[in-house]
Amino acid sequence: MKKTIIRNVTYSSSKEEEVMPGRYIRESKKERDERNSNFDWMASQNLSDYRGHWVCIVNKRIIAHGRVLKDVLKITREKYPDKVPFVVRVPEMINITV
Repeated sequence: MKKTIIRNVTYSSSKEEEVMPGRYIRESKKERDERNSNFDWMASQNLSDYRGHWVCIVNKRIIAHGRVLKDVLKITREKYPDKVPFVVRVPEMINITV
């Protein structure tokens, strides 16, 4: 069973509708490095076009995005069934205090 960590939520692919509280899962060094690489890439991007959307990133590319997490994960799994995507929800509004 594949699991995708989504901040503090774990989405389990065994039951499409199941969303449960986050749990630690073991990941290999390669998976951790890939996740960190995708995070660093995401942090350097302008995601203003994706406000309010869930975004799935694989190999430093936005694979799918949308307002419904279940749909976004389904599209990503169809394109990359063997990858665990980096998933983030882009806030509706970003407040910057100067």
